[in-house]
Amino acid sequence: MDRVFLNMARIIVLVVFVSVFGVLMQWAFHPERRPDVEAIARARNEAARAAQAAANPTATPSATPTPEPTPEGPNPNDLIALGRSPQDIKVQALRAGASNAQFDKAVSALERMGYTVITSSSKRTVKSTTIYTTKPETQADAEALRARDPRFAEIEENGGLKAEVDLHVLIGDDF
Repeated sequence: MDRVFLNMARIIVLVVFVSVFGVLMQWAFHPERRPDVEAIARARNEAARAAQAAANPTATPSATPTPEPTPEGPNPNDLIALGRSPQDIKVQALRAGASNAQFDKAVSALERMGYTVITSSSKRTVKSTTIYTTKPETQADAEALRARDPRFAEIEENGGLKAEVDLHVLIGDDF
């Protein structure tokens, strides 16, 4: 009788463990939706225009409409304007498939743009160089970095990296 009870207890523990593991894996592989960068840029531009019009009530609004972003995306200068200054951003550069030369080239590019760079290696490997945002507020900073240098191709939400820095850049073998 004791063996039957012990085997049943083992089966129950195993089922609970597999169920919890399944739920955690589903959560890990289904990230939340990303914000629409074009909509954010349009809203901020409209807010800036409204504030400017309120500050100068004698000026008449422009008769020419503001052009919509092209199919290629919003204007890079608008994205750069939405982000903070590179001097205010701490970036962790992680070697994630890049050769030593590619990694050094990426770190140099970040430093030339004015970012504070912390370097280390990663157990992860990425095909294309990916920027991970630490907080939702750093999404604009990531978009600005990509607008400054399109070799920093992908932007994703933080996938388990420490939040001690503003952005994590995993340098892939495409840099």
